[in-house]
Amino acid sequence: MKNQFRGGCLIASILTSGYAHAETPKVLASIAPVHSLVSAVMAGVGQPELLVPATASDHDFALRPSDLRKIAGADLVIWIGESLESYLLKPIETERVADLQLIDAPGIDPQPFTRIEESVPEGAKPAEESHEMSGDAVQHAPEGNAHAEEGEHKHAHSGLDPHVWLDPIRAQAIVGAVAEKLAELDPENAARYQRNADDAVASLSALDAEIKGRLTALSAKPFITFHDGYSYFVKRYGLRQVGQLTVDPEQRAGAASVRALRDEVAAEGVTCAFAEPQFDAGVIETLAGETGMRIGVLDAIGADLQPGPSLYSALLRKNTEAFEACLAPVS
Repeated sequence: MKNQFRGGCLIASILTSGYAHAETPKVLASIAPVHSLVSAVMAGVGQPELLVPATASDHDFALRPSDLRKIAGADLVIWIGESLESYLLKPIETERVADLQLIDAPGIDPQPFTRIEESVPEGAKPAEESHEMSGDAVQHAPEGNAHAEEGEHKHAHSGLDPHVWLDPIRAQAIVGAVAEKLAELDPENAARYQRNADDAVASLSALDAEIKGRLTALSAKPFITFHDGYSYFVKRYGLRQVGQLTVDPEQRAGAASVRALRDEVAAEGVTCAFAEPQFDAGVIETLAGETGMRIGVLDAIGADLQPGPSLYSALLRKNTEAFEACLAPVS
């Protein structure tokens, strides 16, 4: 009986140690597109958890107690960085959780928001340094670059533009950085992470070529967007964004800003304005009604898409379809 007992303990010990050895890191991804790319890298090994629902805005998300528990229980938090998800900075530091800030990853090459060139009297304070201009700053965007900059906002819509995931070539750098970080935490599965990352890079190259082929003919068509979030996509595919309603989606556009954008629409012959599902489209709809523009919908994070490895490609294809529909010649 004693030998049987010892044998049973030995088997249990082997099974328990084997389970512990095979346990994969608990990974928490901040937003749905990041979660999608991380899911692709972890395929066949584990599943990351998503923090911010795709129906929520990453610009004003407030952490709940359950979210704080997710952060505390994670082995790794993967996020864009403080310039987008500033709400993560303190809990990551407090819980001393390992993290990967993607905006700092090799190959991401984050770009600054484009400053609005304004004529400022000598000795006067530049508009971008004055919070008095935050509601009514004229928000024109130069060709090939979507962004204008106004004062410091809580989600840092000045400095470096954090919307890097909207460029599939930068997304390749993201999956590479994720695979490398996961290999550090889980060396047993390092080869699998790298194979998955290589597969994802190939798929992203094909996606990039597909989108380029679909949008090339529309590159001269001017359009405006609701907010300052699509510069990487616009630049990648040579699109012509001439302005946006607001730089920071959490700050309502003022009357002067709307008037200036209306003038820009008339001057440039703009026929398309893009709203976003996470934000009120009222002002865009009013402006479109006054100018005869079509209204399309662009989505930076995938509000109505199922989270998982296929979300990222579905998101970019959906935005591509939105450009095709809104910028197509009027019959």
